Amino acid sequence: MYTLKTSFERLALWLVLPWLLLSCADKKEDQAAYLPSSIGAMHSVLVVAETELWEGVVGDSIRSILYAPIPGLSMIESQWDIQHVTPGLFKGTVQQSRSVILVQKDSTTSAYMKEDVFSRPQQVGVVKGPDAVSIAAAFSQKAPDFITAFEALEMKEQQTRFSRSLLKTENLNERWGITLKMPSAYVLGKETEDFLWFDRPIKTGTLNVIVYALPRNGRALEERTTTELVASRDSVVGIHIPGPDVPGKRTFMATDSILTPYVYPAQAGAWKGLELRGMWDMRHYPMAGPFVAYYLDQPELDRILVLEGFVFAPDTLKRDLLFELEGILSSAQ
Repeated sequence: MYTLKTSFERLALWLVLPWLLLSCADKKEDQAAYLPSSIGAMHSVLVVAETELWEGVVGDSIRSILYAPIPGLSMIESQWDIQHVTPGLFKGTVQQSRSVILVQKDSTTSAYMKEDVFSRPQQVGVVKGPDAVSIAAAFSQKAPDFITAFEALEMKEQQTRFSRSLLKTENLNERWGITLKMPSAYVLGKETEDFLWFDRPIKTGTLNVIVYALPRNGRALEERTTTELVASRDSVVGIHIPGPDVPGKRTFMATDSILTPYVYPAQAGAWKGLELRGMWDMRHYPMAGPFVAYYLDQPELDRILVLEGFVFAPDTLKRDLLFELEGILSSAQ
Protein backbone atom coordinates (compact mmCIF):
# COMPACT_ATOMS: atom_id res chain seq x y z
CA MET A 1 0.00 0.00 0.00
CA TYR A 2 1.33 3.46 -0.88
CA THR A 3 1.72 5.59 2.26
CA LEU A 4 3.24 8.90 3.27
CA LYS A 5 6.21 6.93 4.63
CA THR A 6 6.73 5.35 1.20
CA SER A 7 6.66 8.78 -0.38
CA PHE A 8 9.38 10.05 1.96
CA GLU A 9 11.49 6.94 1.32
CA ARG A 10 11.32 7.45 -2.44
CA LEU A 11 12.13 11.13 -2.08
CA ALA A 12 15.15 10.29 0.07
CA LEU A 13 16.34 7.75 -2.49
CA TRP A 14 16.16 10.29 -5.32
CA LEU A 15 18.07 12.81 -3.22
CA VAL A 16 20.81 10.37 -2.24
CA LEU A 17 21.20 8.55 -5.60
CA PRO A 18 23.10 11.36 -7.44
CA TRP A 19 25.57 11.57 -4.55
CA LEU A 20 26.10 7.81 -4.66
CA LEU A 21 26.74 7.90 -8.41
CA LEU A 22 29.11 10.86 -8.03
CA SER A 23 30.94 9.05 -5.25
CA CYS A 24 31.41 5.96 -7.44
CA ALA A 25 32.73 8.11 -10.29
CA ASP A 26 35.15 9.86 -7.95
CA LYS A 27 36.32 6.49 -6.64
CA LYS A 28 37.08 5.26 -10.17
CA GLU A 29 38.99 8.47 -10.91
CA ASP A 30 40.96 8.09 -7.68
CA GLN A 31 41.81 4.49 -8.56
CA ALA A 32 43.02 5.59 -12.02
CA ALA A 33 45.04 8.39 -10.45
CA TYR A 34 46.90 5.93 -8.22
CA LEU A 35 47.82 3.54 -11.04
CA PRO A 36 51.59 3.30 -11.53
CA SER A 37 53.20 4.49 -14.74
CA SER A 38 53.45 1.88 -17.47
CA ILE A 39 56.84 0.53 -18.49
CA GLY A 40 58.38 -1.33 -21.40
CA ALA A 41 60.61 -0.98 -24.42
CA MET A 42 59.16 0.59 -27.55
CA HIS A 43 57.28 -1.84 -29.79
CA SER A 44 57.19 -4.57 -27.17
CA VAL A 45 54.07 -6.62 -26.36
CA LEU A 46 53.74 -8.83 -23.30
CA VAL A 47 51.69 -11.99 -23.86
CA VAL A 48 50.25 -13.64 -20.75
CA ALA A 49 49.26 -17.24 -21.47
CA GLU A 50 49.65 -20.74 -20.15
CA THR A 51 52.62 -22.54 -21.71
CA GLU A 52 50.46 -25.08 -23.54
CA LEU A 53 48.50 -22.30 -25.23
CA TRP A 54 51.61 -20.27 -26.07
CA GLU A 55 53.39 -23.24 -27.60
CA GLY A 56 50.35 -24.30 -29.63
CA VAL A 57 47.93 -22.79 -32.12
CA VAL A 58 47.24 -19.72 -29.96
CA GLY A 59 50.90 -18.75 -29.81
CA ASP A 60 51.25 -19.45 -33.53
CA SER A 61 48.37 -17.08 -34.28
CA ILE A 62 49.80 -14.30 -32.11
CA ARG A 63 53.34 -14.68 -33.46
CA SER A 64 52.22 -14.71 -37.09
CA ILE A 65 50.62 -11.28 -36.66
CA LEU A 66 53.03 -9.52 -34.30
CA TYR A 67 56.11 -10.83 -36.11
CA ALA A 68 54.84 -9.66 -39.51
CA PRO A 69 57.60 -7.78 -41.37
CA ILE A 70 57.60 -4.00 -41.63
CA PRO A 71 56.87 -2.89 -45.21
CA GLY A 72 59.37 -0.74 -47.03
CA LEU A 73 62.59 -2.11 -45.54
CA SER A 74 65.29 -3.92 -47.49
CA MET A 75 65.89 -6.36 -44.62
CA ILE A 76 63.19 -8.22 -42.69
CA GLU A 77 62.36 -6.67 -39.32
CA SER A 78 59.29 -7.60 -37.27
CA GLN A 79 56.73 -4.98 -36.36
CA TRP A 80 56.75 -6.02 -32.67
CA ASP A 81 58.93 -7.70 -30.10
CA ILE A 82 57.16 -10.29 -27.94
CA GLN A 83 57.70 -11.29 -24.34
CA HIS A 84 55.79 -14.24 -22.89
CA VAL A 85 54.99 -15.00 -19.25
CA THR A 86 52.63 -17.48 -17.64
CA PRO A 87 49.72 -16.12 -15.55
CA GLY A 88 51.57 -17.00 -12.33
CA LEU A 89 54.35 -14.57 -13.21
CA PHE A 90 52.01 -11.77 -14.22
CA LYS A 91 52.27 -9.73 -11.04
CA GLY A 92 54.15 -6.79 -9.56
CA THR A 93 56.00 -4.61 -12.04
CA VAL A 94 55.32 -7.12 -14.85
CA GLN A 95 51.70 -5.95 -14.78
CA GLN A 96 52.86 -2.44 -15.57
CA SER A 97 53.81 -3.41 -19.14
CA ARG A 98 52.42 -0.87 -21.57
CA SER A 99 50.95 -3.25 -24.17
CA VAL A 100 49.55 -6.60 -23.00
CA ILE A 101 47.69 -9.53 -24.53
CA LEU A 102 45.96 -11.54 -21.81
CA VAL A 103 44.96 -15.06 -22.88
CA GLN A 104 42.47 -16.95 -20.74
CA LYS A 105 40.37 -20.09 -20.93
CA ASP A 106 36.67 -19.40 -20.39
CA SER A 107 33.31 -20.99 -21.10
CA THR A 108 32.52 -18.28 -23.66
CA THR A 109 34.57 -16.88 -26.53
CA SER A 110 35.38 -13.17 -26.58
CA ALA A 111 38.10 -10.67 -27.44
CA TYR A 112 38.19 -7.03 -26.39
CA MET A 113 40.43 -4.15 -25.35
CA LYS A 114 40.70 -2.66 -21.85
CA GLU A 115 42.49 0.57 -21.05
CA ASP A 116 44.62 1.44 -18.01
CA VAL A 117 43.94 -1.78 -16.08
CA PHE A 118 47.18 -2.25 -14.12
CA SER A 119 49.07 0.93 -15.07
CA ARG A 120 48.67 4.04 -17.18
CA PRO A 121 48.83 4.56 -20.04
CA GLN A 122 48.17 0.90 -20.88
CA GLN A 123 46.28 -1.19 -23.41
CA VAL A 124 45.29 -4.75 -22.52
CA GLY A 125 43.88 -7.04 -25.19
CA VAL A 126 41.86 -9.81 -23.55
CA VAL A 127 41.21 -13.04 -25.46
CA LYS A 128 39.04 -15.81 -24.02
CA GLY A 129 37.65 -19.13 -25.19
CA PRO A 130 36.86 -22.70 -24.11
CA ASP A 131 39.73 -24.19 -26.12
CA ALA A 132 42.86 -23.27 -28.05
CA VAL A 133 41.17 -23.23 -31.47
CA SER A 134 38.43 -20.86 -30.27
CA ILE A 135 40.96 -18.55 -28.63
CA ALA A 136 43.16 -18.44 -31.73
CA ALA A 137 40.18 -17.65 -33.95
CA ALA A 138 38.99 -14.90 -31.61
CA PHE A 139 42.45 -13.33 -31.58
CA SER A 140 42.79 -13.43 -35.36
CA GLN A 141 39.45 -11.68 -35.76
CA LYS A 142 40.21 -8.97 -33.22
CA ALA A 143 43.93 -8.58 -34.00
CA PRO A 144 43.55 -5.49 -36.25
CA ASP A 145 41.86 -3.61 -33.37
CA PHE A 146 44.57 -4.76 -30.96
CA ILE A 147 47.32 -3.58 -33.30
CA THR A 148 45.64 -0.21 -33.89
CA ALA A 149 45.35 0.38 -30.14
CA PHE A 150 48.95 -0.69 -29.49
CA GLU A 151 50.28 1.50 -32.31
CA ALA A 152 48.39 4.56 -31.07
CA LEU A 153 49.73 3.97 -27.57
CA GLU A 154 53.31 3.59 -28.82
CA MET A 155 53.04 6.78 -30.84
CA LYS A 156 51.70 8.63 -27.80
CA GLU A 157 54.56 7.27 -25.69
CA GLN A 158 57.11 8.25 -28.32
CA GLN A 159 55.82 11.81 -28.50
CA THR A 160 55.64 12.04 -24.71
CA ARG A 161 59.34 11.21 -24.58
CA PHE A 162 59.99 13.93 -27.17
CA SER A 163 58.22 16.51 -25.02
CA ARG A 164 60.85 16.30 -22.30
CA SER A 165 63.20 18.41 -24.42
CA LEU A 166 61.92 19.91 -27.67
CA LEU A 167 63.75 21.76 -30.40
CA LYS A 168 62.50 25.26 -31.11
CA THR A 169 61.21 25.28 -34.69
CA GLU A 170 59.95 28.81 -35.27
CA ASN A 171 61.31 28.68 -38.82
CA LEU A 172 58.78 25.94 -39.65
CA ASN A 173 55.91 28.05 -38.37
CA GLU A 174 57.11 31.21 -40.09
CA ARG A 175 57.66 29.51 -43.43
CA TRP A 176 54.92 26.89 -43.64
CA GLY A 177 52.61 27.61 -40.74
CA ILE A 178 53.24 24.29 -38.96
CA THR A 179 54.79 23.02 -35.75
CA LEU A 180 56.59 19.73 -35.15
CA LYS A 181 57.48 18.01 -31.90
CA MET A 182 61.16 17.33 -32.54
CA PRO A 183 63.71 16.32 -29.88
CA SER A 184 66.30 18.96 -29.08
CA ALA A 185 69.03 16.55 -30.22
CA TYR A 186 68.16 17.51 -33.81
CA VAL A 187 69.85 20.50 -35.40
CA LEU A 188 69.04 22.51 -38.48
CA GLY A 189 71.76 21.54 -40.94
CA LYS A 190 70.50 23.13 -44.14
CA GLU A 191 68.09 25.97 -44.81
CA THR A 192 67.09 27.46 -48.15
CA GLU A 193 64.07 29.46 -49.21
CA ASP A 194 62.05 26.32 -49.96
CA PHE A 195 63.79 23.49 -48.08
CA LEU A 196 64.70 22.68 -44.45
CA TRP A 197 66.87 19.77 -43.33
CA PHE A 198 67.20 18.73 -39.68
CA ASP A 199 69.38 15.86 -38.52
CA ARG A 200 70.76 14.22 -35.41
CA PRO A 201 73.81 11.98 -35.19
CA ILE A 202 73.45 8.42 -33.92
CA LYS A 203 76.11 5.82 -33.25
CA THR A 204 76.08 4.40 -36.78
CA GLY A 205 74.89 7.33 -38.86
CA THR A 206 72.15 9.98 -38.80
CA LEU A 207 68.39 10.47 -38.51
CA ASN A 208 67.03 13.15 -40.81
CA VAL A 209 63.89 15.24 -41.22
CA ILE A 210 63.26 17.36 -44.30
CA VAL A 211 60.40 19.73 -45.06
CA TYR A 212 59.42 21.25 -48.39
CA ALA A 213 56.34 22.08 -50.46
CA LEU A 214 55.20 21.05 -53.92
CA PRO A 215 52.86 23.05 -56.18
CA ARG A 216 49.35 21.62 -56.18
CA ASN A 217 48.26 23.37 -59.39
CA GLY A 218 44.60 22.77 -58.59
CA ARG A 219 45.04 18.98 -58.70
CA ALA A 220 44.05 16.90 -55.68
CA LEU A 221 46.74 14.75 -54.10
CA GLU A 222 44.74 11.52 -54.38
CA GLU A 223 44.70 11.91 -58.16
CA ARG A 224 48.46 11.44 -58.34
CA THR A 225 50.05 8.07 -59.03
CA THR A 226 52.90 6.50 -57.08
CA THR A 227 55.17 7.17 -60.05
CA GLU A 228 54.30 10.87 -59.92
CA LEU A 229 54.91 11.03 -56.16
CA VAL A 230 58.32 9.39 -56.58
CA ALA A 231 59.23 11.74 -59.43
CA SER A 232 58.28 14.79 -57.36
CA ARG A 233 60.33 13.50 -54.44
CA ASP A 234 63.37 12.83 -56.60
CA SER A 235 63.14 16.30 -58.17
CA VAL A 236 63.68 17.83 -54.71
CA VAL A 237 66.04 15.47 -52.87
CA GLY A 238 68.19 15.07 -55.98
CA ILE A 239 69.03 18.76 -55.76
CA HIS A 240 69.16 19.35 -52.00
CA ILE A 241 70.75 16.12 -50.72
CA PRO A 242 74.07 15.45 -52.45
CA GLY A 243 76.33 12.52 -51.67
CA PRO A 244 80.08 12.37 -51.04
CA ASP A 245 82.42 13.68 -53.73
CA VAL A 246 83.32 11.14 -56.38
CA PRO A 247 85.75 12.22 -59.14
CA GLY A 248 83.97 12.59 -62.45
CA LYS A 249 80.48 11.83 -61.06
CA ARG A 250 77.61 13.68 -59.40
CA THR A 251 76.26 11.86 -56.40
CA PHE A 252 72.73 12.60 -55.22
CA MET A 253 69.82 11.03 -53.35
CA ALA A 254 67.03 9.27 -55.24
CA THR A 255 64.22 6.83 -54.52
CA ASP A 256 65.27 3.20 -54.91
CA SER A 257 64.23 2.07 -58.39
CA ILE A 258 63.90 -1.63 -57.50
CA LEU A 259 61.69 -1.59 -54.40
CA THR A 260 58.42 0.17 -55.25
CA PRO A 261 57.34 2.40 -52.35
CA TYR A 262 54.21 1.58 -50.38
CA VAL A 263 51.44 4.19 -50.29
CA TYR A 264 48.88 4.53 -47.47
CA PRO A 265 46.30 7.12 -46.39
CA ALA A 266 47.76 9.53 -43.83
CA GLN A 267 46.75 12.40 -41.62
CA ALA A 268 48.72 14.88 -39.56
CA GLY A 269 46.87 17.53 -37.60
CA ALA A 270 43.93 18.73 -39.68
CA TRP A 271 45.52 17.74 -42.98
CA LYS A 272 44.75 14.55 -44.84
CA GLY A 273 47.16 13.10 -47.33
CA LEU A 274 49.27 10.12 -48.30
CA GLU A 275 52.16 8.28 -46.70
CA LEU A 276 54.97 7.13 -48.96
CA ARG A 277 57.25 4.48 -47.45
CA GLY A 278 60.23 2.97 -49.19
CA MET A 279 64.00 2.98 -49.67
CA TRP A 280 66.36 5.70 -50.85
CA ASP A 281 69.83 5.31 -52.30
CA MET A 282 72.70 7.58 -53.30
CA ARG A 283 73.36 7.48 -56.99
CA HIS A 284 76.99 6.69 -57.83
CA TYR A 285 77.84 5.97 -54.19
CA PRO A 286 77.12 2.99 -51.86
CA MET A 287 74.67 4.63 -49.43
CA ALA A 288 71.03 3.69 -48.79
CA GLY A 289 68.32 3.47 -46.16
CA PRO A 290 64.58 3.64 -45.48
CA PHE A 291 62.37 6.72 -45.60
CA VAL A 292 58.81 7.66 -44.73
CA ALA A 293 57.17 10.76 -46.18
CA TYR A 294 53.85 12.45 -45.46
CA TYR A 295 52.32 14.29 -48.41
CA LEU A 296 49.71 16.62 -46.89
CA ASP A 297 47.11 18.14 -49.19
CA GLN A 298 46.53 21.87 -48.55
CA PRO A 299 44.09 23.04 -51.23
CA GLU A 300 43.46 26.35 -49.46
CA LEU A 301 47.13 27.19 -50.08
CA ASP A 302 47.30 25.39 -53.43
CA ARG A 303 50.25 23.32 -52.28
CA ILE A 304 51.25 19.88 -51.06
CA LEU A 305 53.35 20.05 -47.92
CA VAL A 306 55.90 17.24 -47.63
CA LEU A 307 57.32 16.07 -44.31
CA GLU A 308 59.91 13.32 -44.68
CA GLY A 309 62.16 11.35 -42.39
CA PHE A 310 64.99 9.18 -43.66
CA VAL A 311 67.53 6.96 -41.92
CA PHE A 312 71.18 6.41 -42.67
CA ALA A 313 72.47 3.72 -40.34
CA PRO A 314 74.46 0.93 -41.99
CA ASP A 315 74.39 -2.49 -40.31
CA THR A 316 71.76 -1.33 -37.80
CA LEU A 317 68.15 -2.37 -37.27
CA LYS A 318 65.95 0.40 -38.62
CA ARG A 319 62.50 -0.17 -37.06
CA ASP A 320 62.84 1.95 -33.92
CA LEU A 321 64.84 4.63 -35.73
CA LEU A 322 62.16 4.96 -38.38
CA PHE A 323 59.45 5.03 -35.72
CA GLU A 324 61.14 8.00 -34.07
CA LEU A 325 60.89 9.86 -37.35
CA GLU A 326 57.24 8.87 -37.73
CA GLY A 327 56.59 10.27 -34.29
CA ILE A 328 58.02 13.61 -35.39
CA LEU A 329 56.13 13.74 -38.69
CA SER A 330 52.77 12.73 -37.23
CA SER A 331 53.03 15.47 -34.58
CA ALA A 332 52.50 18.15 -37.23
CA GLN A 333 49.95 20.80 -36.31
